[in-house]
Amino acid sequence: IGFLTKLKILHLSANFLKKVPKSICELRNLETLSLSNNRLENLPRCFSELISIKYLSLEGNSFKEYPEVLKNLSDSKNIKIDF
Repeated sequence: IGFLTKLKILHLSANFLKKVPKSICELRNLETLSLSNNRLENLPRCFSELISIKYLSLEGNSFKEYPEVLKNLSDSKNIKIDF
């Protein structure tokens, strides 16, 4: 997935994902990412490198607490998460 460097929108909702591939961190132009309704418990450390993110949907996963890597994405317009 990392070779899609110009990708701006990615919807991976409801795919029973347990892990986010680290190659997603190479998508530096990504503005919208939907990972809702999967089975995620954490995010890769490199996730904080997705500095172009404006909308991030993480609802309906298995997070037990707010992921530390999201604190660096504070400029994001909209982060949706539950835990």
